[in-house]
Amino acid sequence: MAFDRWGKEAFDFDAYEGRLRRAIELWEEALPLIPTDHIQTRALVLDRLARGWFELASGYFDTNAEMDEAYGRGKDYALESLMLDPEFRRLDREEGRRAALQAATDIVALFWYGNDLGSWLNYRQLTALTGGSGMCSLRSSERSRSTVIIWRIT
Repeated sequence: MAFDRWGKEAFDFDAYEGRLRRAIELWEEALPLIPTDHIQTRALVLDRLARGWFELASGYFDTNAEMDEAYGRGKDYALESLMLDPEFRRLDREEGRRAALQAATDIVALFWYGNDLGSWLNYRQLTALTGGSGMCSLRSSERSRSTVIIWRIT
């Protein structure tokens, strides 16, 4: 199921929520059925899940707990998409997350990882400030990489 937010008619914000939730549900059902060697398909579904959870949290959730959960799920899906690249996995394992992110070539996964991670950290400010959960190796590289990606897209 693909998003067609703009379609032939005016965008209906209220109706979009139901379609978005259904799309997320279907993608989450489909993900375990995709063979592990179908990298492109897995990446596409993981990237859409990362985007979908971001949009759901940004547009429709009201509580901090809901947004924290949604951004966290989006972040995890985007990272899983990045991990499909053997070179990303190797760098992450041998040189750390910062090196892996700097060398990442999947711009879509990287974009949604940065967006979801940044939003998720809004609910974990102590983690962001103290460098907990591996944040020491991420802070500057993700901030600068996100800026580069935004400039490329616009």
